[in-house]
Amino acid sequence: PKLKEMNFGDFEKKTYYELKDNPDYQKWITDKTFQTSIPGGESKSEFYNRVQNGFEELVNLHRREELKHRHNKKDTD
Repeated sequence: PKLKEMNFGDFEKKTYYELKDNPDYQKWITDKTFQTSIPGGESKSEFYNRVQNGFEELVNLHRREELKHRHNKKDTD
């Protein structure tokens, strides 16, 4: 679940033309701090942190599996 697309909440399945005059959309799209959340969705910062955490978990899982494999290989040598 951490490596999925951004949660666009209330903006989901809406076009730019449907959103362009929406104050929440304008606030979100112009926010340079990435802290503004989409109503019912997530902020750019929340999205970034979630995905980054997901990749870190994936890398750590791979490292654990690699270490386990190396350890088992030493036992059979």
